[in-house]
Amino acid sequence: MTKEEVMRQISTEWQNLQSVLQSLSEQQLSGPVDAAGWRAQDHIMHIAGWERCLVGVLNGQPAHVALGVDEAVWKSYNFDTINNITFLHNHSMPLADVMATAQTTHAQMLNRLETLQDSDLSQPITNAQIQADHEDSTLNWILGSTVFHYKEHLPWIASLAANNSNSPQE
Repeated sequence: MTKEEVMRQISTEWQNLQSVLQSLSEQQLSGPVDAAGWRAQDHIMHIAGWERCLVGVLNGQPAHVALGVDEAVWKSYNFDTINNITFLHNHSMPLADVMATAQTTHAQMLNRLETLQDSDLSQPITNAQIQADHEDSTLNWILGSTVFHYKEHLPWIASLAANNSNSPQE
């Protein structure tokens, strides 16, 4: 896969996510919660956090630092726990700040990806960066933090909005 293909996929899936978000009212984004207590805006901030992590890792920063979690927590590889910690850090953020952060972080991530060459995509993310017992490719980290992540969270966001579909659009 080339960088151009990656960027095209990211753009397409980001636009799909943005289309859904733009169709929702403030109440739909900040009101209903899922079984884990997450609102749509928490899902948005979660995506932004992982995009920020991607940028940090691409810049040589350890993933736990870029994501804002303790090293021991990261090394547990319990992503439910890791995600819950990031949720707790950001849950009180106002919706307007969440949306602005998501847009800013996404732009920063795109700018960082633009600096990559096609050959960089097949390079491993080092163990020092992700502190894992295995290496992963740059391409996998990019797709996992963007395209696949948007697709994963979009149905959850849509479901939350549907559960609050009787609210008037603002």
